[in-house]
Amino acid sequence: LLTYLESETSHVRQAVCRALGEIGEQKAVMPLTEMLKDGDYDVRFAATTALGKIRDPRAVQPLIAALKHENPDVREAAAEALGQSGDAWAIEPLLAVLGDERFSVQVAAARALAKLGEQAVQPLTRALRTNAKWNVRYAAAMALGIIGSEQTARPLIDALEDDDSRVRWSAADALDKIGTEEALAA
Repeated sequence: LLTYLESETSHVRQAVCRALGEIGEQKAVMPLTEMLKDGDYDVRFAATTALGKIRDPRAVQPLIAALKHENPDVREAAAEALGQSGDAWAIEPLLAVLGDERFSVQVAAARALAKLGEQAVQPLTRALRTNAKWNVRYAAAMALGIIGSEQTARPLIDALEDDDSRVRWSAADALDKIGTEEALAA
């Protein structure tokens, strides 16, 4: 399959990227990383998705770079892939993407941070409490709700007083997901 990554036909390169991701072979990581530079958007998207499925630490830095791609679908796929990586290096770059201009990218970053679990709680709590952008606070509350840690209840309860109604709604939804007595009472 690796030899077909050099095909002149973009559909073939896309299919190979998808297949390599499904197989999960570690030998494909570096070739797939190179495909992130492909001239065809669909190939870059397929390579990004495949790298997320393989979950190899060597893919983290190229995926972080892909968070800045001009195409929002590639940024979204990179965020999702980083969430699957489990790598703490992805936390700060994903936090930055919570402020992306495209809502679907913000949501992908929030879900990715949630997949990173407890290691993302403190940075997400900081973003919820201090970030000036409503959409970042909204996405941080969403991610904290998905994580569902009891320790996030207090910051989420505080967010019920946020100036922005969307952030308040996101915090309320997150508290509902946490489901503790304190969270539900708030």
